[in-house]
Amino acid sequence: MRITVIEIDDILKKHDIEGLLEMGAPQDEYMDEAQDVYEALEGLQKQESVFDHVLQILTKVWRDSFNLDETDMHRREANIVNCAKEISEKL
Repeated sequence: MRITVIEIDDILKKHDIEGLLEMGAPQDEYMDEAQDVYEALEGLQKQESVFDHVLQILTKVWRDSFNLDETDMHRREANIVNCAKEISEKL
């Protein structure tokens, strides 16, 4: 895999989906989620639908990590999609 946990964390921090960094949270706020995404991506093979798989993984990690319902996820959808695009481009 070409992408690292640090690169995933950088993407998550860049998009600050929860707005936690903006509120003053520590810079390692999303490291657990970055690690979860990285581990889920380890078995992913290069294929046409990489983006779709990354989006599914990121959505599940985010929903589980922050205990979000569908309304909450809908509010975060654009940022999650943007993160998934950036991550999948590095795979």
